[in-house]
Formats: sequence, structure tokens, C-alpha cells
Amino acid sequence: MIIAHLFVKTIVRHVLTHRRPMPPVSNSVLPATHEHYDFAIIGMGIGGLTLGALLANAGHKVIIFEQHYVPGGYGHTFRQGRFSFCAELHYVWDCGPGERVYQMLAKLGLEKQVTFHRLDSNGFDRIVAPGIDYTIGSGFERECQRLSVLFPVHAGNLKRYFEIVTSLHKQLYDLPIGFS
Repeated sequence: MIIAHLFVKTIVRHVLTHRRPMPPVSNSVLPATHEHYDFAIIGMGIGGLTLGALLANAGHKVIIFEQHYVPGGYGHTFRQGRFSFCAELHYVWDCGPGERVYQMLAKLGLEKQVTFHRLDSNGFDRIVAPGIDYTIGSGFERECQRLSVLFPVHAGNLKRYFEIVTSLHKQLYDLPIGFS
């Protein structure tokens, strides 16, 4: 339990803070595969690492398997020749104090080590195409209104789309996650 907990927590800390491949780990450091584990997780993406760290933090013996040479899934950048590719997720929501991501990090003791900066609600990304220069902001209702002005013919469909997204968002937040 201690080895798996420290191993998983070390990987999570490394992926979230260094964001580069871990140095090779000798087999003597890895937990022996003939041992009994309470949970086996396939994939060292951010979900697998987070689940593993939460389970280990709760006292379970955990082992995580990954086919790639670097943990992190879409949470890392990789190089191909002289180019660097950002395969990672670009935006993480609900990271402020008291919000869900922050609560999860606090449960793992990482809330001071892993910090976030709030995106500008007036615009944090931009789409430029012939005849369009649109800055994406935050807030479903606000974005629906802005897009409806830009594309009035599609206002009804945009409204239905944002109603579905808002409903899904609410349903996800109604799920019990136990981070409080």
C-alpha cells in the first residue's frame, strides 16, 4: 500500500509539475506484479493518475499500467524531430478555491503545488476566418447571445445547443464526488 501510494503520488506530482517524460525507473523500484492489489488501473492519463492517487490516498493498494513511455496521456507535450506538439488539454475549469478541481487537489495535498490562473471571461481564445474575428469568452448564456448576434439565422439552433450543454453541465455537477 505504501509503495503503490508513493509511486502513484510521485507520478501525479511529476506529471502535473514537470510536464516532461519521467526518467527511466528501474524494475527494483516498481511494485512486483505478483503482489495483490486492491485496484488495477489501465492508463496513466490524468484520469487514471488522479483515480490512482485518490484510491492510494484512501489506503488502497493500487497499480497503474501504461503502454506509452511517458505518463500523463493528453497531459504532456512531445517532440517529433525539431517540432514540439502540445497534445494536452488546453483549459481546465473549476480550479478556484472551493471549486471541484481545487478540492480534488486539496484532498491529495497538491493544492499549493498545482496552481491555476483564471481565464479572462471576456475572451481567452480567438477564431479568425474570412469575415469572422470572434473571441471566445466564458459563460454559456453570454456566448449563446454573442453567437446568435453573429449568426442570426442559427439563433434557434444555438439556443437549443446551449440548453443541452447547460443541462449536461448541471447533471455532471449533481454527481456526488466526495471532495468536500
